[in-house]
Amino acid sequence: MELADAPRFGEEPQRGWFRRNALWFVPTVILVPLLLCGGCCSGIFYFVVSSLKESPPYQMALDHLRKSPEVIKILGEPVEDATRWPKGEIKMQGAKGSAQFQFRIAGPRGEADAYAVSVSDVGEWKLTRLRVVFNDGQTLELVSDQPVQPEMPVLKDR
Repeated sequence: MELADAPRFGEEPQRGWFRRNALWFVPTVILVPLLLCGGCCSGIFYFVVSSLKESPPYQMALDHLRKSPEVIKILGEPVEDATRWPKGEIKMQGAKGSAQFQFRIAGPRGEADAYAVSVSDVGEWKLTRLRVVFNDGQTLELVSDQPVQPEMPVLKDR
């Protein structure tokens, strides 16, 4: 009695589906989820960064820097946003909120770091602090609604 599927003498046994397709199936099963995960993470990162850069407090600080005669005098005109990924955060609690950012600006004559703090009351953003630190170490305080604290006196030992 002979089996229908049994290999005959001199013939190679027929391989299963997985053995025939392993060269493309295994890399696909590994790479597709990795690519999907990487794409999702990149998309979320891009969304967060673009929402920070397009937020009203960020744009308000950038507009203030672009119109500042002191910044234009040092960096030249036009003053542009040179930050790919700004550092900062926006916090909202009901109708009130706060935002702080650190980003880079550039002009034809150089670059500088900008630090901005804003507050919101009923959706109206107000720039409360804007500081620029140039590459040569020079600091320029453009907006400062926060009171300046006097330096603490130095107490000498008796």
